[in-house]
Amino acid sequence: MSRRPVDYLLENPRARRASGWFGASKNREISFERIVTAGFALALVGLAAISLVAFRSIEKLANEAGQVKQTQEALTRLSALLSTMTDAETGQRGFTITGDERFLEPYRTALTNYAIELRELRRLTADNPARQRQLDALAPLLEARLATSTMMIDLRRTQGFEAARRETATASGKEAQDEIRRRVAEMFATEEGLLRQREAQTAVAARASQTVIIGGSGLAIAVVALALLRLRHDIAARWRVEIQLRKLNEELSVARDRAEAADRLKSAFLATMSHELRTPLNSIIGFTGIILRGLAGPLNAEQRKQLGMVQGSARHLLALINDVLDISKIEAGELKVIIAPFDARAVIGRVVDALRPMAEAKRLALRAEVAPEIGEMVSDVRRVEQILLNLLNNAVKFTERGEVTLRAAVEDGRLRVSVADTGIGIEPQDVEDIFRPFQQVDAGLTRAHEGTGLGLAISRRLAGLLRGEIHAASEWGKGSTFTVTLPLRAAEGKKDADAIRSVQGP
Repeated sequence: MSRRPVDYLLENPRARRASGWFGASKNREISFERIVTAGFALALVGLAAISLVAFRSIEKLANEAGQVKQTQEALTRLSALLSTMTDAETGQRGFTITGDERFLEPYRTALTNYAIELRELRRLTADNPARQRQLDALAPLLEARLATSTMMIDLRRTQGFEAARRETATASGKEAQDEIRRRVAEMFATEEGLLRQREAQTAVAARASQTVIIGGSGLAIAVVALALLRLRHDIAARWRVEIQLRKLNEELSVARDRAEAADRLKSAFLATMSHELRTPLNSIIGFTGIILRGLAGPLNAEQRKQLGMVQGSARHLLALINDVLDISKIEAGELKVIIAPFDARAVIGRVVDALRPMAEAKRLALRAEVAPEIGEMVSDVRRVEQILLNLLNNAVKFTERGEVTLRAAVEDGRLRVSVADTGIGIEPQDVEDIFRPFQQVDAGLTRAHEGTGLGLAISRRLAGLLRGEIHAASEWGKGSTFTVTLPLRAAEGKKDADAIRSVQGP
């Protein structure tokens, strides 16, 4: 099969360098990217400038439109003012002729409305001193005309039609009304001229805004096109990376499933083996006890000493296997709890009595302060006792002098037991680590205290399984306080595998 030139270049570095093909391609790509990047940057700058101009243009257009609307409203108010004064004059004349009070309704309305119209006109023309002066000259005329109408109405009421007619013939009401119309007409002419001027300015601003918006839209399209060109290569590269990550995730998922299966198999193996190891150990402990009691014959002092060491070692190994069995059952999701009522005060007493000989052997004061309200509790008595034994045993084990105090009370429907000691304490950064399996304060080959580092890990998991909590507070060199809180009435049905897995912890 014939080979392609590209294959030859890929397989021969010397030919590839001689051809310059890859170098030229790379240079072309770099040059293209630089051009697109520069064009993109310039387009962005231009777009920003056009956006600023467009904003200013639209702002100006809005201002011009507002002024046009203001002028139109002023014209409307002028018409309303003139209509109000005409209605007042008509109502006054009708009353003068007929004496009918119904003709005075427009007059009474005018007494209120004319002041409102004047106030609104002053507001609308506040930016123009000339228009304000026109209003200042018009206001006295309006007040004088209304005063004349009021006088004529009073005269008609008091002296009758003839007196009012004679006064009307001699009064200057018509001249005042004509003067009012003339001044309002002047203001109309001023406002209409201003309206035409502002409408023209608005049209100019609208065309400028339209031009800027069209130009900005075109530039925006250019920016988008440049951006698409710039991102084209990146999208392809990211797509390749995504495919690789997807494959890697699939591989990691398979590896995780295998690891979880191996972990479950390990836990099941440990649980099975721990169970199988307990039977011969119990036999060793039992037979050693029989021999130590002299049932198989007399023993000398050395034999008794050696057999005592065998029994002690067997019991230590059995405790270790029991811890491994518990942690393995928890991690395998096979640990079950039995919820039943029991006497919490009696359990606390048994735990304290069990650890008292160990405390007395170290000459430690072991005190228990149990609140009188502690009584019946509904939970797993074996697991509660196991938690308290672990906490109290740790306190006595890591305390060389001083005292260990257990305090128990009921708070908000929960049993709260704290164990305080005057032992070696814990460094602040290690407080949470001690709840991890196989973690100890004095870890290392030269440690002074025995143990596997499983007691606290098991206790926290058991407390979580019973819907409780364990917390530690300590100061290095001064002692520690471990506090467990458990509900006085644990809910039934909490022994399923999901509940167990939820409290396994790290």
